[in-house]
Amino acid sequence: MKQTRHFIVCPKRSGQHRISVELCPACKHARRCPAWASYRCPPLFAGLFDKPQPQK
Repeated sequence: MKQTRHFIVCPKRSGQHRISVELCPACKHARRCPAWASYRCPPLFAGLFDKPQPQK
């Protein structure tokens, strides 16, 4: 069976932005990382408070 890996975009890495989520808990910035926090606990109603785009 093929396992799929999940990747997130790390704001702390300048060269390799995409990293596997298995490496995030070991990172020294994991406590304050917004990308890791949004992966662990995604918002329930994403985009709820976004302003609607005006129609053209």
